[in-house]
Order: sequence, then structure tokens, then C-alpha cells
Amino acid sequence: MKRRRKTLWGAALLALVFTAGLPAGPGAAALKGAEPSTWFVDMGRFNQGAHASLTCGQCHPKHLKAGQKGSQFKHPDITSPRYLKAPVRREYNYHLCADCHRTAWKRYLGGAHAEAMRRQAQDPPKAGALLAPTCADCHNPHYILGGRDRLALGRRQVRVCGSCHPAQAATYRQSYHGKAAANLGNTRAAFCTDCHGAHTAVSLKDPTVAIQACRRCHLDAPPNFAQMVMHPTLAGLDPKRDAGKLWRVNLILTVGMIMFVIVLVVVGSYYGHHLLWMLRELHHKIRKHGHEE
Repeated sequence: MKRRRKTLWGAALLALVFTAGLPAGPGAAALKGAEPSTWFVDMGRFNQGAHASLTCGQCHPKHLKAGQKGSQFKHPDITSPRYLKAPVRREYNYHLCADCHRTAWKRYLGGAHAEAMRRQAQDPPKAGALLAPTCADCHNPHYILGGRDRLALGRRQVRVCGSCHPAQAATYRQSYHGKAAANLGNTRAAFCTDCHGAHTAVSLKDPTVAIQACRRCHLDAPPNFAQMVMHPTLAGLDPKRDAGKLWRVNLILTVGMIMFVIVLVVVGSYYGHHLLWMLRELHHKIRKHGHEE
């Protein structure tokens, strides 16, 4: 009996160690965020990316005369106290992106991310707060790959968008859209940009705006179709501005908690009943064995 018990404990410990070493699934890895940028560029990776055909000077024209006598812009300026300490994604002049990506740039300027950047320019956020994203926050300019299919792009969207919107990314993965698209690879299901736009980043809290996004796939969707809550989370909701959605989300969370309690009681009762039955049978056998002796 002791040897069998040791064997069972050893098997359980081995299973625990083995499963702990397994790579995390797509849901666990989704919120790692975008790849960090530094001042140093891996040219091997750069030459495999979408911008490999460009020269450095096409994106960094200020550095063309670096080191020349009389140049007003030294690169790098080792005498500057900010030498290699400034946030790399905040230093670039992203207006230069418009030279090649004019349509995307115009859409970005009219979107929610650019509006957030304008607000933060007037009222700087507190230390540690999220900053409005720049082009490089979503597209690493040195290593971004080209020619990727819809599935690869969509899964990357969930990961990158989730770096700033983790609650929305988590609820997306729990929805039909997330399970079908990001998890099962169904390219006909919706990814982040299918509803919110790639560069406009439209909020869908307004039902009149949301229904337009829904009808891209659900052509015959009635107006009340937009009342469906795709992200049942309280994160990012304003009690005054989003009162309607706030009420629906609270209702969903309350019903979900009630259902969880019901399932817990039913399952607990089922296994509790079987446990009591097994104890009764064990007690009966012990008593019977005692009478026989």
C-alpha cells in the first residue's frame, strides 16, 4: 500500500512538472505586447523585414550629414545628457511615414489614437499612464514583416492591441469571434481591425456606430443587433458617458456569477453525494469485517 501511494504521488508530481514546462497557449501569450524597441538595430533581421529595400537616410534624413563639420545634428551626441536615454518610439518624426503610407497616415490622423495624442500634448498624463500610440508602437519599423496572410496579421493584432487593452483582448478571446478567428484560425471571423478599423481605432460604444461595423459581415443585422456586448468588461467605461453599456455589462457579469454559483452547487452536490456514499460503503465494510473477526 505504501509503495502504491508513493508511486501515485510521484506520478502526480511528474505530471505537474511536465505541464508547467509546456509552452503557454495562445490565450496566455496574447498579452505580452509589442516587441520592445531600442536604439540598436539588428541588421540581419532588418534585411528580412518589409523595409529592407530602404536606406537609413530615407527614414532618418537628419542623420545624413552626421559627423560632418558644421552639422547641427550629431548622431549620436555623446555629450548630450539624454544620450541613448530618451524613449526611442517618442523621438521619431512620424510625419515621414506619410511619404510611403499616405492613406494610413490620413486615417490615423482622423482616428481615436491621434485624438488621444493631441489631448496628451495639451494635458500630459501622469507618470506610468498609457501614452497614445505612435506608428512604431504598433509597427516595429525595423523588423516588421511583409507579405503576411490575414491569419498571421489578425493574431498579431490581438497581441499588439492587447498590450494597451488587455481586458478587451481577454474578452475577445472568450467570444465567438476570438475563438473562431484567433484560436481556430477561421479567416472569415472578425479580428480587431475588422470592427474598429486598422488606423482609425473607432470606439463602438455608440450603437449607431457599432451597427455599421456589424453590417460589414452581418448584412441584414437590425439596429438592436448592436446592443450585443462584445467586450463584457468594466475597464475603460465612464459612468456618465457609457451608462447604457455599463448597465448591460453589470447585468452580464451578475448573471454569469449566478450561473457559476449554480454550477458550483450542482457539481459540488454531485461529488459530495458520491463522497458520502463511498464513506458509507467503507464504513459498512469495516463494520462487517469487524463482526467477522
